[in-house]
Amino acid sequence: MPAELATPLRPMKPARLAAIRAWAARTPGTPAARAVHDLLAEVDRLTPAAPHDCELKPGERRVLISVASGRTLDQTAEDLHLSIHTVKTHLFRLRKRIGAASSAHAVAIAFANEWITRSDLYPGRDER
Repeated sequence: MPAELATPLRPMKPARLAAIRAWAARTPGTPAARAVHDLLAEVDRLTPAAPHDCELKPGERRVLISVASGRTLDQTAEDLHLSIHTVKTHLFRLRKRIGAASSAHAVAIAFANEWITRSDLYPGRDER
């Protein structure tokens, strides 16, 4: 596999996607605009759906960041000085509110909507 294909893709910022959508709308009918339209349709199909105005509650955010960092629910409870029941409740209520099928799906939605970022997982590191 070529090295450029082995590089993981990073999510595109919503503002950049909006600019691309605006360009495609201004230039309809061109081959490039049709290709971009098809690619954006695929992006929309693969992007987890969630309300964009949803805000994470502080407890939900802390739990989600811990889970996104690879911590188990038991480790998260210990790290955050919470009961395992509280950790599960935070995740359950968040998943229900944003329509996530699993904790991993909730993490994906949170990243896609920029509710959490890599700097939340790795404080002190630059975002690249």
